[in-house]
Amino acid sequence: MNAAFGVNGIQKFSRLFGVGCQPVLDVTERVLDDVLIEHAIDGAAEADPIAPAAAVLAACTPAEQEPVEQIPNFAMGYNVVVAKNAQAVGPSRSAEPAEWEAVLKKEIGDRFSRQNGEKLYHIGVGVDAYALAVPGIPLVLSPKSVLAVTVNIWDDTAGRKINNEPHQITVFERGSPETVIGSGITSSKEEQMQRLAANAALKIEDWLIVNQAWFTPEAVAARALLPRMDGKTAEQAAAEIAAAEARAAASN
Repeated sequence: MNAAFGVNGIQKFSRLFGVGCQPVLDVTERVLDDVLIEHAIDGAAEADPIAPAAAVLAACTPAEQEPVEQIPNFAMGYNVVVAKNAQAVGPSRSAEPAEWEAVLKKEIGDRFSRQNGEKLYHIGVGVDAYALAVPGIPLVLSPKSVLAVTVNIWDDTAGRKINNEPHQITVFERGSPETVIGSGITSSKEEQMQRLAANAALKIEDWLIVNQAWFTPEAVAARALLPRMDGKTAEQAAAEIAAAEARAAASN
């Protein structure tokens, strides 16, 4: 992050658009960092016009084509996405909550349906903030798209969350021939949302792989001894918590 801009600058930028929650600050900071990176690439291109493009395109594999890493004894149950409090940050194409819910449920479902365990876990996602890149000037100002979500995982048998704190994830579109000069120029809104949703699904998988201890027989047995949350079904509880956390993020 450019030290001259700093957190205060981000907060001012965020307030300018009537928002102030931490996920929105994260999205704003990443958009600004992306602009700085593009200027750095422009400078490098003067010395070697091929190298910057080659470096960007080296990581072009779409997230949905990344192989699935198996989580111990994990099978996806409910796939709950709540986007009614999602906020567009800065210059952005507009997307309806139902559009975010549909695309995230598809990409999460596509990735986690390939897990081959037997014990059911439910995924609850709240969409906090996003920026869908608008057309800019290629290689001068062509910001990338960003998405911030909050995630919780539910144990079906125990009827409660397995993570103590909600997990926040912020993702960019990956580098590709479509995004290297700015996806606002080369891609539709739907294509931008699909790439962000696929990246978010991959990041959720990465998070669960890091926390494999949650899925051990010992952890499962320990949760089974605890009271269920609110006596509600896991789907109802996951949806209510995702909505409550999205409201809290929007009001901060």
